[in-house]
This record gives sequence, C-alpha cells and structure tokens, in this order.
Amino acid sequence: MRHDATVRIFSLLIVLAVAVPAVQAALVVDAGGDRTALAGEPVIIMATYCDDDAVDALNLSASINWSTATTKPEIMPDDDHNGTIQDTYTYLAAGTYAVTVEVANNATNAVARDTLNVTVSPQPEVPEEEPDVPSTLVVDAGGDRTALAGEQVTILATYNGTDVLDALNMSASINWGPATTEPEIALDDDHNGTIQDTYTYLTAGTYAVTVEVVDNATGAVACDTLNVTVSPQSMNVKVVPKTLNQKSNGVMTVFVSIAEWFGFSDADRTDVAAADPSEFKIGNTTPEKVNFCMKDGGTLILKYRQADLDLAAGDGNLTVTGNVTTENGLVPVVGNGAVSVINPGNGKKEAGDNGDGYAGNAKVKENAKEKEKVKEKDQKFSEEQQKPGGKAKGQTR
Repeated sequence: MRHDATVRIFSLLIVLAVAVPAVQAALVVDAGGDRTALAGEPVIIMATYCDDDAVDALNLSASINWSTATTKPEIMPDDDHNGTIQDTYTYLAAGTYAVTVEVANNATNAVARDTLNVTVSPQPEVPEEEPDVPSTLVVDAGGDRTALAGEQVTILATYNGTDVLDALNMSASINWGPATTEPEIALDDDHNGTIQDTYTYLTAGTYAVTVEVVDNATGAVACDTLNVTVSPQSMNVKVVPKTLNQKSNGVMTVFVSIAEWFGFSDADRTDVAAADPSEFKIGNTTPEKVNFCMKDGGTLILKYRQADLDLAAGDGNLTVTGNVTTENGLVPVVGNGAVSVINPGNGKKEAGDNGDGYAGNAKVKENAKEKEKVKEKDQKFSEEQQKPGGKAKGQTR
C-alpha cells in the first residue's frame, strides 16, 4: 500500500510540472494621452515602455501606425528595463485618427501596444490684412503773387502730416523756375510746420513756383504750385512837347527820373545804376541823344526824332522801356508818358499849326522867345546910346 501511494504522488507532481506553463516576462508600452493638432502642423508621439526582463536595445523594435501611414520610431533605452519611443508625423487633412504604438522584445517575443487618438482641425482662416493707410502729407504754397523785377519774393508755405513728423526727417525744396532752393523748415508741432524762402526775379514774366516737402521716414511727398507774375520796375516819365506830329522831323524830349532806382524800395540795395541809356526804347526806336542831369536826384534826358517813332494818330501815351544795372544783374523798367498824336497831312492846318512840323503851341512859345530876344537887344542898344560919349556896338559916327 505504501509503495502504491508513493508512486501516485510522484506521478501527480510530474503532471503538475507539465501542465503549468512558464510565466512570460511582462512588456508594457504607454503611448500617452489623446492629442489635438492643426492640419499641416507636426504631431509628436513620445511613448514609454517597461520590460521585466533585462532588455538589450539590439533586440527591441517598434512602430507607430498613424492610420494614414506607419513609421519606425526612434528607440531610446533609459536603463535595462525602461526607455522611450519617439516619432513625428504631419496630418494634412482634418479628422480624428487612431494612433497605435507597438514595441517588441525580439529576444523574448514579448509584444506590447497602446493606442491614442489624434484630433486634427483645419487651419483657421487668416483674415486678409487691410493695406496700410499711406501716410498723408499735404503742403499749401499759398496764393499767386505779383512782384516787380529786382524785388524779393517771399514764399511762406504750410504743411500737415497724419504721421508724427520729426524735423530731422523732413526736407523741402522750392523750384522758382530759373532756380531751385532749399528753404528753411520750421516745425510748429508734431503734425504741422512752415516752409519759407526768398528769391529775386530779374526778368519780367509769369513763373510757376513749386513747393515740395518730403517725409523721409515714411517716403510721403507733397507738392503745391503757385504763379508769380513779375512786372518791370515803374519809372516816372515826362514827355515834351505833349502834342506830337506824325510828319514832323522835330525832336521829342523824354525826361526819365532815375532817383527811385537807386535802392528801389529796399534801403539795403545801394549798388544800382542806370544801364547804357541807348537801351531805352520807344517801340524799336532808341534815343538820338542822351543827357544826364542830377536835378531831383537824377534825370535822363532822352532825345527822340519824332519821325522815327512811327506814331499813330490818336495815341494817348508813349511807353519807354529800358534796363537798370543792379548788383544782381539787369532789371527791366518801364514808364508811360501822356501825349497827343496828330496828323495834319490832309491839306488843312490844325488850329495854331504853322505848317513847319511843330505843333502850334510849341511854335508860339518859340516866337515869343524870339520876340523877347529882339526886345532885349533893342533895350541894350538904347542904353548904349544914352551913355555919355557912348555909342552902340556897331554904330559909327
């Protein structure tokens, strides 16, 4: 009996040893929590694993199934039992994707898996950027001007900018026509200022003047234009005789006062003198003779032959033009003398006309002078006669 019992116990132990399988080593992977991302942006998976058995990195393999593709991630052991698995993927389309991380120990055939969800949203619509409002810069040159040749013209323009203006970043110019200058810029506040400069025109005419201001910080440019009308200097003119005959070959005298030319209206202008008087013209006619008199500050006496003037009957004035030499150059001057032009060539004498080319009133004055000379001569002769023992010049006893 005892022998049989021993055999049965031994047989049971053998059966138990064969029936109970060996316990496999435990391998676990953790893929982490669910993720969210935007389409077109990379998604990073960093999973961790743990193996009860000592793990040789050479015997480990891993993969990540991203649903749309499978990749072989990088395996980084931390020690003999633990490590990390990392890889990156980019979803181009919005949606929810199941991502499975798998790791295998090829030495023990242990395999572990974990799954997470990645929710991909479309990229938000980027609103169109409104274009930058360009900086606004405005300049006002002021109204049109008038001036006399040789006198200074002053431009005082104003400007305004929407941006804050820095005087160091501002530049300006004034194109006067014959020349361009860089004016003074004065900043009144952060947005406003003035531009000022002066110029002298030597020639009569109408000139377009352009004022330009630039904000070099923003590149903004503003321009404005005005007209400057320049007239010749006015001179005081007297004409003798006042009545002119178209057919007379007599001489007409023009008295031109030059006193005001020496300095014009500017007390600082002293270097001013009359140019060659032959430059003074009536139409295309130059003087036949020129004299200068210092009476009343200076007067030019210009003698013109009436026959050279090409006068038209009924003309009421004569325009005399010329130039004055200043420190800046020749400045034009103009003056008008009132006259009366007649044409007695119709066979009839004008009242008081003596027919010799002089107007009657002028001839009457000449005759009166001749009579006065004769009277003085006769009086002198009489005085000589009355002297004791005297005799008039030319008298014989």
